[in-house]
Amino acid sequence: MITSQSHRRRIPLEIVKSLTNGVYSPVSFPAGILSDHFGRKRVILSGFLLFGFIYWGFALSSEKWHIRGLFLFYGIYNMSVGLAMLPASITGGYLWDEYGFQATFYCGSFTAFASALLFLIVFGLSKLKGGD
Repeated sequence: MITSQSHRRRIPLEIVKSLTNGVYSPVSFPAGILSDHFGRKRVILSGFLLFGFIYWGFALSSEKWHIRGLFLFYGIYNMSVGLAMLPASITGGYLWDEYGFQATFYCGSFTAFASALLFLIVFGLSKLKGGD
């Protein structure tokens, strides 16, 4: 269950996952077209940056509409996620329990931005211009 800090209203996880998958499903095919058109590296880099900004937004959110909008973008981001979910979830749960929800989202944001930076160091901007 996800619990709102201000109202202690519980939202069943099944509903949250259904909403995420409801966005993921219709977006995944157009995302593949974008990857074919712009190249995988550019799409991956965009995913890292989008993830970082979404998690940053969760850490700073204070209104219901913020969270709803971020879940929409998070669903779009999930079209590109395929690996490393279990270790990230375990780490996120630990951070949430030990240090609070902001620590989880700050860590996710930092990790995404660090991944984007590492991606640019390894592949460089000049290689992005050439597609894949």
